[in-house]
Amino acid sequence: MLANNVRETTTSEGAGDIVLDGASENGRTLASQYALSAPIDYLVDNGAGEFESGVGHLSASAVLVRDLPLDGSSALPVNFSAGTKQVFVGVGVQNSTSSSLGFNDTGTSVKFMLPCNLSRINSTQALTVNRQYFMEAPFLRGALVDLIGVYVSTGAGTVANKMHVGLYEVDPLTGTAGKLIIETTNLDPSVAGIVSGSVPETFIQAGVYIISIWSDAAPTIKANDGTIRDASILSVSSSFASNGHDFTSSLSSLSSLPDPAVVSSNNASGKLMCIAIGHT
Repeated sequence: MLANNVRETTTSEGAGDIVLDGASENGRTLASQYALSAPIDYLVDNGAGEFESGVGHLSASAVLVRDLPLDGSSALPVNFSAGTKQVFVGVGVQNSTSSSLGFNDTGTSVKFMLPCNLSRINSTQALTVNRQYFMEAPFLRGALVDLIGVYVSTGAGTVANKMHVGLYEVDPLTGTAGKLIIETTNLDPSVAGIVSGSVPETFIQAGVYIISIWSDAAPTIKANDGTIRDASILSVSSSFASNGHDFTSSLSSLSSLPDPAVVSSNNASGKLMCIAIGHT
């Protein structure tokens, strides 16, 4: 729950709990709107460049516990300096997703958003060399992302080969890929397992997008139900017919994915990989 007009002051320092000093600027206290232990979306700001947002709770009427710091002006939890700060309740990126909260933990530092698309769960697709693939990808919630990854079940080529992965807006006039939003380039298609690359941290709103992949080698890509998987209300069984996809062939020596995309009328009903969006 997001309560309106909640704002208090604090003079707490350091990275521990926040001791609340009472309502400010005709605001309301946290305790007047939230029960003890109830989750609170908080923002602490000193007005001079130090801030932190996250999810916390009241352990007492005037003590805010910072359970899950999600963003801030420095390393989390922020080590606040002396001085008066404002404590707000408000909408932050955590109200859509956190940097890694709710992502599929692969057992490494990489976490992938679920769902990633409507591909078959445990199927594979061998890429065709120099072909750019396009497939719709619905996101049921927003996501703060800084990487894109695929699961290569069988590598191909060598480290000298390249694989590019990207996310496009849907062109409202054509229904195909439009503006390139984020991409990672020069991934190694010869390595089996999770292969991912960094992108500038970007907030992707809920909606339908186009995922895309290109390689100058022919690795086999897998949507693995134990690592990167479509595990949501959109899940399908491994025997379900896979979705169609568009492709553009004969694109050699790409340094990056084209922006905007040039999508041919080619389409296929073959299986397509699950391109996963995630955060470190």
